[in-house]
Amino acid sequence: MLVGMVVIPTVLSATVGIVALALWREAFDIVFGVLILTFGATAIAGGTVAVSFVRRNVRLAELQADFVANVSHELRTPVAGIRLVAETLEAGRGDDPARLAVLTEMLGDEVRRLEDLVERVLAWRRIDSEATPLAYELVAVDALVREAVAGVVRLPEARDASVAVAIADDLPALFGDHEGLLHAVRNLVHNAVKYGAERGAITVAATREGREIVIRVSDNGPGIAAADLRHIFERFYRGTGGRARVRGTGLGLDIVKSVVEAHDGQVAVESEPGHGATFTIRLPAASESGHDG
Repeated sequence: MLVGMVVIPTVLSATVGIVALALWREAFDIVFGVLILTFGATAIAGGTVAVSFVRRNVRLAELQADFVANVSHELRTPVAGIRLVAETLEAGRGDDPARLAVLTEMLGDEVRRLEDLVERVLAWRRIDSEATPLAYELVAVDALVREAVAGVVRLPEARDASVAVAIADDLPALFGDHEGLLHAVRNLVHNAVKYGAERGAITVAATREGREIVIRVSDNGPGIAAADLRHIFERFYRGTGGRARVRGTGLGLDIVKSVVEAHDGQVAVESEPGHGATFTIRLPAASESGHDG
């Protein structure tokens, strides 16, 4: 409808303008024809922008609807697990020590899964909100990386994954927001667990390259399709193929990108289908940013 409302009047206006120029007899006809053609060109440009804007908003609305559906599903899973444990205990089937141990472990798993989801959504809102400034301080890279890995390996989905940590000696500190950087690294490790191979091998490495601290997270999973690589850091983007079948909010990599860029850094991904993926964060060392304590 929008296209018709723009194109039809524009074509008619352009036709009038061309006829006026072709049959001109006086200077007024030339001026009139030029004005009509200018109006037509402006209408085309404005219509094109309007159509693009509408399509973008429709796409964003679809992505937001997917986000709500995915968050609802992720909330439903741990809540159902917690309810199952509660009903089992209410029925008096938790008297046996072995059964009670299983129920306790199940309850802990679901609580951690729920806690992780809440933390991810809150992290996104905090980073996305300009009203909440980042709290900059000196951040030790070794402790940051190990804390991020520890926060992931305790999750149920990471139970069968092998996560190796390799941190270079004597790395300078980062000057940044500890919570934001923690969520960025943690999201990359969590993604490696979710999208990597079953019983996958994940490597988290931190080194110094020139004036930068470089953190790499690699997995041996199925990799990322070329079509997804172009959009992988976009908000709410869930990917195609096998990646789309893995439940998630579509916020993780958007959080990573926002945090890294807020620290004057860069994030990139390298991947080929069937050969895993490597995400790389580059951040200026504190000594290079003028904050060496």
